[in-house]
Amino acid sequence: AKENETENNTVLSTSENNELTSDSIRMDVTTDTNAAEEALRSPCYNFQSTHEILNSESFFSPEQYLDSCKWSPDGSCLLTCCADHRLRLFDLPAEVYSTKEMNTLDKLNGPFKPSLTVSENGAVYDYEWFPFMSSWAPETACFISASSCAPVHLIDAFTGTVRASYIGYNNVFEVASCFGLTFTCDGGKIYCGYRNMIKIFDVAVPGTTCQTLNTKRLNEQTGYISCISQNPSMRTLFAAGSFSRTIGLYTEEGDAVCLLKGQRNGLTTLTHSTDGTKLFSGSRMDPEILCWDLRNPGEVLHVLPRVMDTNQRIRISVSVDGNHLLSGGTDGVVRIWNLDEVSRKSGICEPTFKFKAHMDCVNGVSLNSRVPILATSSGKRHTPDLVSDDESDQVFSFKNFANKTENRVALWWVGPKSTTTSEPLNP
Repeated sequence: AKENETENNTVLSTSENNELTSDSIRMDVTTDTNAAEEALRSPCYNFQSTHEILNSESFFSPEQYLDSCKWSPDGSCLLTCCADHRLRLFDLPAEVYSTKEMNTLDKLNGPFKPSLTVSENGAVYDYEWFPFMSSWAPETACFISASSCAPVHLIDAFTGTVRASYIGYNNVFEVASCFGLTFTCDGGKIYCGYRNMIKIFDVAVPGTTCQTLNTKRLNEQTGYISCISQNPSMRTLFAAGSFSRTIGLYTEEGDAVCLLKGQRNGLTTLTHSTDGTKLFSGSRMDPEILCWDLRNPGEVLHVLPRVMDTNQRIRISVSVDGNHLLSGGTDGVVRIWNLDEVSRKSGICEPTFKFKAHMDCVNGVSLNSRVPILATSSGKRHTPDLVSDDESDQVFSFKNFANKTENRVALWWVGPKSTTTSEPLNP
Protein backbone atom coordinates (compact mmCIF):
# COMPACT_ATOMS: atom_id res chain seq x y z
CA ALA A 1 0.00 0.00 0.00
CA LYS A 2 1.15 3.52 -0.75
CA GLU A 3 2.49 5.25 2.33
CA ASN A 4 0.29 8.03 3.62
CA GLU A 5 2.14 10.84 5.43
CA THR A 6 0.68 13.73 7.36
CA GLU A 7 2.27 16.57 9.30
CA ASN A 8 0.98 17.85 12.64
CA ASN A 9 2.15 21.46 12.78
CA THR A 10 -0.91 23.16 14.20
CA VAL A 11 -2.68 23.36 17.54
CA LEU A 12 -6.39 22.61 17.51
CA SER A 13 -8.19 25.81 18.43
CA THR A 14 -10.78 25.18 21.11
CA SER A 15 -12.32 27.06 23.96
CA GLU A 16 -10.95 26.09 27.36
CA ASN A 17 -14.36 25.12 28.70
CA ASN A 18 -15.94 23.90 25.48
CA GLU A 19 -16.52 20.16 25.35
CA LEU A 20 -15.62 18.57 22.02
CA THR A 21 -18.65 16.55 20.98
CA SER A 22 -18.02 15.96 17.27
CA ASP A 23 -17.73 12.44 15.85
CA SER A 24 -14.00 12.96 15.32
CA ILE A 25 -13.35 12.35 19.00
CA ARG A 26 -16.45 10.45 20.10
CA MET A 27 -15.55 7.11 21.62
CA ASP A 28 -18.25 4.69 22.66
CA VAL A 29 -16.46 2.69 25.31
CA THR A 30 -17.57 -0.08 27.59
CA THR A 31 -15.52 0.50 30.72
CA ASP A 32 -16.55 -2.79 32.32
CA THR A 33 -14.06 -4.92 30.36
CA ASN A 34 -13.36 -8.17 32.16
CA ALA A 35 -9.63 -8.93 32.49
CA ALA A 36 -10.30 -12.66 32.74
CA GLU A 37 -12.18 -12.68 29.43
CA GLU A 38 -9.32 -10.74 27.84
CA ALA A 39 -6.83 -13.33 29.06
CA LEU A 40 -8.94 -16.18 27.65
CA ARG A 41 -8.87 -14.56 24.21
CA SER A 42 -5.09 -14.13 24.27
CA PRO A 43 -3.02 -16.55 22.17
CA CYS A 44 -0.85 -19.34 23.49
CA TYR A 45 2.75 -18.13 23.51
CA ASN A 46 5.66 -20.53 23.12
CA PHE A 47 8.97 -18.76 23.64
CA GLN A 48 10.95 -21.97 23.17
CA SER A 49 10.14 -21.80 19.46
CA THR A 50 10.94 -18.37 18.13
CA HIS A 51 11.84 -17.45 14.56
CA GLU A 52 11.64 -14.33 12.43
CA ILE A 53 8.83 -14.24 9.87
CA LEU A 54 9.02 -10.66 8.54
CA ASN A 55 11.06 -7.48 8.85
CA SER A 56 11.30 -3.96 7.46
CA GLU A 57 14.66 -4.78 5.80
CA SER A 58 16.46 -1.57 4.76
CA PHE A 59 13.48 0.81 5.02
CA PHE A 60 15.14 2.83 7.81
CA SER A 61 18.46 4.55 7.10
CA PRO A 62 21.39 4.31 9.58
CA GLU A 63 20.51 7.77 10.95
CA GLN A 64 16.84 6.83 11.48
CA TYR A 65 17.18 4.75 14.61
CA LEU A 66 13.94 3.47 16.09
CA ASP A 67 12.75 4.26 19.59
CA SER A 68 10.11 1.60 20.27
CA CYS A 69 7.10 -0.28 18.91
CA LYS A 70 3.61 -0.98 20.26
CA TRP A 71 0.85 -3.25 18.95
CA SER A 72 -2.64 -1.79 18.92
CA PRO A 73 -5.02 -3.29 21.52
CA ASP A 74 -6.92 -5.16 18.79
CA GLY A 75 -3.66 -6.50 17.32
CA SER A 76 -4.36 -5.21 13.81
CA CYS A 77 -1.45 -2.75 13.49
CA LEU A 78 1.92 -1.83 14.94
CA LEU A 79 2.94 1.72 15.83
CA THR A 80 6.61 2.70 15.83
CA CYS A 81 8.54 5.82 16.82
CA CYS A 82 11.72 6.97 15.08
CA ALA A 83 14.48 9.54 15.57
CA ASP A 84 13.28 11.43 12.48
CA HIS A 85 10.29 12.74 14.53
CA ARG A 86 7.86 10.42 12.75
CA LEU A 87 5.38 7.83 13.97
CA ARG A 88 4.80 4.99 11.51
CA LEU A 89 1.95 2.51 11.45
CA PHE A 90 2.44 -1.00 10.05
CA ASP A 91 -0.54 -3.25 9.28
CA LEU A 92 -0.50 -6.86 10.43
CA PRO A 93 -0.29 -9.02 7.26
CA ALA A 94 -3.68 -10.46 6.37
CA GLU A 95 -2.42 -14.05 6.04
CA VAL A 96 -1.47 -14.12 9.73
CA TYR A 97 -5.06 -13.90 10.97
CA SER A 98 -5.84 -17.46 9.86
CA THR A 99 -2.44 -18.93 10.78
CA LYS A 100 -2.51 -21.41 13.65
CA GLU A 101 1.04 -22.75 13.47
CA MET A 102 4.34 -22.15 11.68
CA ASN A 103 7.56 -24.01 11.06
CA THR A 104 10.99 -22.44 11.16
CA LEU A 105 11.16 -22.18 7.37
CA ASP A 106 7.84 -20.34 7.12
CA LYS A 107 8.11 -16.63 6.38
CA LEU A 108 5.74 -13.94 5.21
CA ASN A 109 6.12 -12.08 1.96
CA GLY A 110 7.92 -8.79 2.59
CA PRO A 111 9.20 -6.25 2.99
CA PHE A 112 7.27 -4.88 5.95
CA LYS A 113 6.43 -1.26 5.07
CA PRO A 114 4.31 1.38 6.85
CA SER A 115 0.83 2.23 5.64
CA LEU A 116 0.73 5.56 7.49
CA THR A 117 3.36 8.08 8.60
CA VAL A 118 2.69 10.95 11.00
CA SER A 119 5.24 13.76 11.33
CA GLU A 120 5.58 15.68 14.59
CA ASN A 121 7.33 19.04 15.10
CA GLY A 122 10.10 17.71 17.31
CA ALA A 123 11.44 14.63 19.04
CA VAL A 124 8.65 12.26 20.08
CA TYR A 125 9.01 11.57 23.81
CA ASP A 126 6.13 9.15 24.31
CA TYR A 127 2.99 7.78 22.68
CA GLU A 128 0.15 5.44 23.59
CA TRP A 129 -2.77 3.67 21.92
CA PHE A 130 -6.35 4.32 23.00
CA PRO A 131 -7.01 1.26 25.24
CA PHE A 132 -10.20 0.19 23.42
CA MET A 133 -8.86 0.77 19.92
CA SER A 134 -10.57 -1.36 17.27
CA SER A 135 -10.19 -1.08 13.52
CA TRP A 136 -13.87 -2.07 13.24
CA ALA A 137 -14.87 1.06 15.19
CA PRO A 138 -13.17 4.02 13.46
CA GLU A 139 -14.03 6.42 16.29
CA THR A 140 -11.78 4.38 18.63
CA ALA A 141 -8.87 4.08 16.17
CA CYS A 142 -6.54 6.71 17.60
CA PHE A 143 -3.45 7.26 19.71
CA ILE A 144 -1.81 10.09 21.67
CA SER A 145 1.63 11.52 21.06
CA ALA A 146 3.89 13.84 23.08
CA SER A 147 6.69 15.71 21.31
CA SER A 148 9.15 18.48 22.11
CA CYS A 149 7.66 21.93 22.89
CA ALA A 150 4.25 20.93 21.53
CA PRO A 151 0.81 20.01 22.88
CA VAL A 152 -0.20 16.39 23.34
CA HIS A 153 -1.93 15.31 20.14
CA LEU A 154 -4.80 12.85 19.76
CA ILE A 155 -4.18 11.40 16.29
CA ASP A 156 -6.52 9.48 13.99
CA ALA A 157 -4.95 6.12 13.13
CA PHE A 158 -6.65 5.97 9.72
CA THR A 159 -5.88 9.44 8.38
CA GLY A 160 -3.02 10.69 10.57
CA THR A 161 -4.84 13.95 11.28
CA VAL A 162 -5.02 15.59 14.70
CA ARG A 163 -8.42 15.10 16.33
CA ALA A 164 -7.61 17.16 19.41
CA SER A 165 -4.77 18.85 21.29
CA TYR A 166 -4.17 18.97 25.04
CA ILE A 167 -1.98 21.90 26.05
CA GLY A 168 0.15 22.08 29.16
CA TYR A 169 1.66 25.44 30.08
CA ASN A 170 4.65 26.09 32.31
CA ASN A 171 4.91 28.87 34.91
CA VAL A 172 5.68 31.52 32.25
CA PHE A 173 2.72 30.47 30.12
CA GLU A 174 4.77 28.71 27.44
CA VAL A 175 3.71 25.40 25.91
CA ALA A 176 5.61 22.82 27.96
CA SER A 177 6.97 19.51 26.71
CA CYS A 178 5.24 16.38 27.99
CA PHE A 179 7.83 13.66 28.67
CA GLY A 180 5.57 10.74 29.55
CA LEU A 181 1.90 9.97 29.12
CA THR A 182 -0.74 7.28 29.29
CA PHE A 183 -4.47 6.79 28.96
CA THR A 184 -6.45 5.73 32.00
CA CYS A 185 -7.65 2.13 31.78
CA ASP A 186 -11.18 3.26 30.89
CA GLY A 187 -9.87 5.59 28.17
CA GLY A 188 -11.58 8.63 29.64
CA LYS A 189 -8.54 10.63 30.77
CA ILE A 190 -4.91 11.23 29.85
CA TYR A 191 -2.12 11.46 32.44
CA CYS A 192 0.73 13.71 31.23
CA GLY A 193 4.10 14.18 32.91
CA TYR A 194 5.88 17.55 32.97
CA ARG A 195 8.61 19.08 35.08
CA ASN A 196 7.55 18.80 38.75
CA MET A 197 3.92 18.23 37.78
CA ILE A 198 1.35 15.85 36.35
CA LYS A 199 -1.60 17.14 34.36
CA ILE A 200 -4.78 15.09 33.97
CA PHE A 201 -6.83 15.90 30.87
CA ASP A 202 -10.35 14.76 30.06
CA VAL A 203 -10.24 13.18 26.59
CA ALA A 204 -13.54 14.85 25.65
CA VAL A 205 -12.34 18.32 26.70
CA PRO A 206 -9.30 19.33 24.62
CA GLY A 207 -7.46 22.58 25.18
CA THR A 208 -5.92 23.76 28.44
CA THR A 209 -8.55 22.59 30.96
CA CYS A 210 -6.96 20.01 33.24
CA GLN A 211 -6.28 18.95 36.81
CA THR A 212 -2.70 19.69 37.91
CA LEU A 213 -0.78 17.75 40.56
CA ASN A 214 2.39 19.44 41.81
CA THR A 215 4.64 16.45 42.53
CA LYS A 216 7.30 18.56 44.24
CA ARG A 217 4.84 19.96 46.78
CA LEU A 218 2.75 16.81 47.21
CA ASN A 219 5.45 14.16 47.41
CA GLU A 220 8.84 15.87 47.22
CA GLN A 221 9.26 14.28 43.79
CA THR A 222 11.25 16.63 41.59
CA GLY A 223 12.40 16.58 37.98
CA TYR A 224 10.73 15.59 34.74
CA ILE A 225 7.97 13.00 35.04
CA SER A 226 9.10 10.63 32.30
CA CYS A 227 6.74 7.64 32.58
CA ILE A 228 3.31 6.96 34.08
CA SER A 229 1.31 3.77 34.66
CA GLN A 230 -2.18 3.38 36.11
CA ASN A 231 -2.90 0.46 38.41
CA PRO A 232 -5.31 -1.87 36.52
CA SER A 233 -6.95 -3.14 39.74
CA MET A 234 -7.04 0.04 41.84
CA ARG A 235 -7.79 2.54 39.12
CA THR A 236 -7.68 5.60 41.33
CA LEU A 237 -4.00 4.85 41.96
CA PHE A 238 -1.17 5.48 39.49
CA ALA A 239 2.63 5.51 39.50
CA ALA A 240 4.84 8.23 38.04
CA GLY A 241 8.56 7.84 37.38
CA SER A 242 10.95 10.78 37.32
CA PHE A 243 14.39 11.51 35.92
CA SER A 244 15.34 12.23 39.54
CA ARG A 245 15.39 8.43 40.16
CA THR A 246 12.15 8.31 42.15
CA ILE A 247 8.71 6.75 41.68
CA GLY A 248 5.72 8.51 43.17
CA LEU A 249 2.40 6.83 43.90
CA TYR A 250 -0.61 9.14 43.61
CA THR A 251 -4.38 9.06 43.58
CA GLU A 252 -6.46 10.72 40.91
CA GLU A 253 -7.96 12.94 43.61
CA GLY A 254 -4.55 14.56 44.08
CA ASP A 255 -3.20 12.75 47.14
CA ALA A 256 0.35 11.41 47.45
CA VAL A 257 0.64 7.84 48.74
CA CYS A 258 4.40 7.32 48.96
CA LEU A 259 7.73 7.88 47.21
CA LEU A 260 9.81 4.88 46.11
CA LYS A 261 13.59 5.20 45.90
CA GLY A 262 16.11 2.64 44.73
CA GLN A 263 16.56 2.98 41.00
CA ARG A 264 20.12 3.84 39.97
CA ASN A 265 19.28 6.49 37.38
CA GLY A 266 16.39 8.38 35.83
CA LEU A 267 13.23 6.34 35.24
CA THR A 268 12.38 5.56 31.61
CA THR A 269 9.71 2.85 31.81
CA LEU A 270 6.99 1.67 34.21
CA THR A 271 4.35 -1.03 33.96
CA HIS A 272 2.04 -2.81 36.41
CA SER A 273 1.33 -6.51 36.63
CA THR A 274 -2.16 -7.39 35.41
CA ASP A 275 -3.37 -8.04 38.98
CA GLY A 276 -2.09 -4.65 40.14
CA THR A 277 -0.02 -6.01 43.03
CA LYS A 278 3.40 -5.40 41.46
CA LEU A 279 5.12 -2.54 39.68
CA PHE A 280 8.04 -3.05 37.29
CA SER A 281 10.45 -0.18 36.69
CA GLY A 282 13.50 0.43 34.53
CA SER A 283 15.90 3.33 34.23
CA ARG A 284 18.57 4.56 31.84
CA MET A 285 22.12 3.18 32.12
CA ASP A 286 20.77 0.63 34.61
CA PRO A 287 20.99 -3.16 34.02
CA GLU A 288 18.27 -3.93 36.58
CA ILE A 289 14.49 -4.03 36.25
CA LEU A 290 13.03 -3.71 39.74
CA CYS A 291 9.82 -5.44 40.81
CA TRP A 292 8.10 -3.49 43.62
CA ASP A 293 5.53 -4.99 45.98
CA LEU A 294 2.60 -2.55 46.08
CA ARG A 295 1.04 -4.43 49.01
CA ASN A 296 4.10 -3.40 51.01
CA PRO A 297 5.28 -0.18 49.32
CA GLY A 298 9.02 0.34 49.39
CA GLU A 299 9.96 -3.35 49.24
CA VAL A 300 11.73 -4.66 46.13
CA LEU A 301 10.58 -8.23 45.54
CA HIS A 302 12.78 -9.16 42.60
CA VAL A 303 15.59 -7.84 40.43
CA LEU A 304 15.44 -8.80 36.75
CA PRO A 305 18.82 -8.31 35.02
CA ARG A 306 19.31 -7.09 31.46
CA VAL A 307 22.10 -5.41 29.47
CA MET A 308 21.52 -1.65 29.51
CA ASP A 309 24.30 0.85 28.78
CA THR A 310 22.43 3.67 27.08
CA ASN A 311 20.36 6.69 28.10
CA GLN A 312 17.77 5.68 25.51
CA ARG A 313 14.43 4.27 26.63
CA ILE A 314 14.35 0.48 26.52
CA ARG A 315 10.77 -0.38 27.29
CA ILE A 316 9.41 -3.38 29.16
CA SER A 317 6.18 -5.13 28.31
CA VAL A 318 3.79 -7.51 30.09
CA SER A 319 1.74 -9.99 28.06
CA VAL A 320 -2.05 -9.64 28.00
CA ASP A 321 -2.49 -12.81 30.07
CA GLY A 322 -0.07 -11.42 32.67
CA ASN A 323 2.20 -14.47 32.55
CA HIS A 324 5.28 -13.01 30.91
CA LEU A 325 7.43 -9.88 31.10
CA LEU A 326 9.69 -8.96 28.19
CA SER A 327 12.56 -6.55 27.70
CA GLY A 328 15.19 -5.80 25.10
CA GLY A 329 18.76 -4.74 25.72
CA THR A 330 21.73 -3.00 24.18
CA ASP A 331 23.25 -6.42 23.39
CA GLY A 332 20.45 -7.15 20.89
CA VAL A 333 18.94 -9.88 23.08
CA VAL A 334 15.25 -10.20 23.99
CA ARG A 335 14.72 -11.54 27.51
CA ILE A 336 11.50 -13.17 28.71
CA TRP A 337 10.57 -13.88 32.32
CA ASN A 338 7.81 -16.26 33.35
CA LEU A 339 6.19 -14.22 36.13
CA ASP A 340 4.71 -17.28 37.79
CA GLU A 341 8.21 -18.72 38.21
CA VAL A 342 9.57 -15.34 39.31
CA SER A 343 6.94 -15.08 42.05
CA ARG A 344 8.32 -18.26 43.66
CA LYS A 345 11.84 -16.83 43.87
CA SER A 346 13.52 -13.92 45.59
CA GLY A 347 16.42 -11.64 44.80
CA ILE A 348 17.93 -11.73 41.32
CA CYS A 349 15.83 -13.68 38.81
CA GLU A 350 17.47 -14.62 35.52
CA PRO A 351 15.23 -14.70 32.42
CA THR A 352 13.38 -17.91 31.62
CA PHE A 353 14.17 -17.56 27.91
CA LYS A 354 16.30 -15.33 25.76
CA PHE A 355 17.18 -15.09 22.09
CA LYS A 356 19.34 -12.91 19.88
CA ALA A 357 16.98 -10.70 17.89
CA HIS A 358 19.18 -7.94 16.44
CA MET A 359 22.85 -7.01 16.15
CA ASP A 360 22.02 -3.55 17.55
CA CYS A 361 20.10 -2.34 20.61
CA VAL A 362 16.60 -3.81 21.03
CA ASN A 363 14.61 -0.83 22.35
CA GLY A 364 11.05 -2.04 21.87
CA VAL A 365 9.25 -5.35 22.45
CA SER A 366 5.51 -5.85 22.07
CA LEU A 367 3.37 -9.00 22.07
CA ASN A 368 0.33 -9.14 19.83
CA SER A 369 -2.83 -9.72 21.85
CA ARG A 370 -4.62 -11.79 19.18
CA VAL A 371 -1.97 -13.88 17.41
CA PRO A 372 1.31 -15.31 18.79
CA ILE A 373 3.59 -12.73 17.21
CA LEU A 374 6.27 -10.67 18.94
CA ALA A 375 7.33 -7.34 17.43
CA THR A 376 10.79 -5.92 18.11
CA SER A 377 12.41 -2.64 17.10
CA SER A 378 16.14 -1.98 17.03
CA GLY A 379 18.59 0.89 16.80
CA LYS A 380 20.32 3.54 18.86
CA ARG A 381 22.36 6.67 18.29
CA HIS A 382 25.83 5.88 16.95
CA THR A 383 28.72 8.27 16.39
CA PRO A 384 30.99 7.95 13.34
CA ASP A 385 34.67 7.15 13.77
CA LEU A 386 37.28 9.90 13.85
CA VAL A 387 39.55 10.04 10.83
CA SER A 388 43.12 9.09 11.79
CA ASP A 389 44.70 10.19 8.49
CA ASP A 390 46.18 13.68 8.82
CA GLU A 391 46.02 14.19 5.06
CA SER A 392 42.25 13.75 4.93
CA ASP A 393 39.94 16.78 4.84
CA GLN A 394 37.23 14.82 6.66
CA VAL A 395 36.90 14.83 10.43
CA PHE A 396 34.65 11.77 10.65
CA SER A 397 34.69 8.50 8.76
CA PHE A 398 31.38 6.89 7.84
CA LYS A 399 33.05 3.82 6.35
CA ASN A 400 31.98 1.47 9.14
CA PHE A 401 28.98 3.48 10.32
CA ALA A 402 26.38 1.42 8.45
CA ASN A 403 28.01 -1.86 9.48
CA LYS A 404 27.44 -1.31 13.20
CA THR A 405 23.85 -0.05 12.96
CA GLU A 406 20.65 -2.01 12.52
CA ASN A 407 17.46 0.03 12.43
CA ARG A 408 14.52 -2.21 11.64
CA VAL A 409 11.25 -3.67 12.81
CA ALA A 410 10.97 -7.45 12.99
CA LEU A 411 8.07 -9.85 13.59
CA TRP A 412 8.73 -13.14 15.37
CA TRP A 413 6.50 -16.21 15.54
CA VAL A 414 6.14 -17.30 19.17
CA GLY A 415 3.34 -19.81 18.67
CA PRO A 416 2.96 -23.58 18.19
CA LYS A 417 5.06 -25.88 16.00
CA SER A 418 8.16 -23.75 15.52
CA THR A 419 11.57 -25.31 15.92
CA THR A 420 13.38 -24.05 19.01
CA THR A 421 15.86 -21.24 18.40
CA SER A 422 15.71 -19.51 21.76
CA GLU A 423 17.82 -20.56 24.72
CA PRO A 424 16.06 -21.98 27.77
CA LEU A 425 17.88 -21.02 30.93
CA ASN A 426 18.25 -23.21 33.97
CA PRO A 427 16.83 -21.65 37.14
